[in-house]
Formats: sequence, C-alpha cells, structure tokens
Amino acid sequence: MSQKLGADFYFATPYHSWERGLNEHTNGLLRQFFPQGNEF
Repeated sequence: MSQKLGADFYFATPYHSWERGLNEHTNGLLRQFFPQGNEF
C-alpha cells in the first residue's frame, strides 16, 4: 500500500503517547480553546 501511494506509514502502540508527539501537541492546543467538558 505504501509503495502504491508513495507514502510512509507509521503505527504507534496504544497508550504510548510519546510515540505520537504531534497528536499530543495538537490535543494540548485544542484544550486551550476548548476546555474539558465541551463536546466536539
């Protein structure tokens, strides 16, 4: 699949947030504007 699309794929282990640095950073930024308790 990666050869066909010309893209690399990376998988993170569940509950290992340090493997998903960008995702965790983005979640932190979202929480600045949408505190917990808000539904998306």
